[in-house]
Amino acid sequence: MLILMDYSHVNQTLTKSGYARVGIHSLNFDRYIPKGGRTQDNPNAVWTGAGSKEWLKHCEQVGKAVCEEMERMMDVLSQKYSIYQRDPNVKYGEHELFFYSNKGRNGKNWYDYIQLSFNDALGTDKNDQLLNDLLDLLFDIESENIACHVQYETMPYYEKLSTDAARKYDFIKDRFVSYRGIIGKVKVIEESGGEKRYGFFRKGAKKYYIPLFDGDLIFGIKECS
Repeated sequence: MLILMDYSHVNQTLTKSGYARVGIHSLNFDRYIPKGGRTQDNPNAVWTGAGSKEWLKHCEQVGKAVCEEMERMMDVLSQKYSIYQRDPNVKYGEHELFFYSNKGRNGKNWYDYIQLSFNDALGTDKNDQLLNDLLDLLFDIESENIACHVQYETMPYYEKLSTDAARKYDFIKDRFVSYRGIIGKVKVIEESGGEKRYGFFRKGAKKYYIPLFDGDLIFGIKECS
């Protein structure tokens, strides 16, 4: 099985600056189509027409074959892990993995896409170990028709972000600053339980503002020269 690492959802600015760590979000399984199997590379598709009934029937047959492979894979995983929405005996909150598929989309009774997301309540260490165990198992599953995309996510250190954002706000409070090339001021728009939410008000604006996350305030707000 082809296994690919996907870091496209990771905020590199936060992780490289020590404001977040990289965590696992999900495993996404999709049909793998090598270059020679694409519609434009398939002489049968050209001959019958990519939108013809014959070609659509062929695509459905391929999809059902992929579904059968995914079913066998899930049977293996279900024997070792508690998977919600796959095993009716597994209750939400007690699961290790959350199962989702595209079965039923466009009226089809089979699927060729699966997402297995992790249970955040288990904690990062547990999920990291779970990921390693899963990858060891998946590497041993032979399949030329399925690709697994390991999707990572940003796991912010919220307390550190909040502290440094407040420090940055105290420094630029009541001063004109620049955000995305626009001149204005940052103001506190809400405060609850010691936590502050900020907004950027364009110069002259009284009511409308751009909401700011703590990371936006720390990295996006620039002093005016």
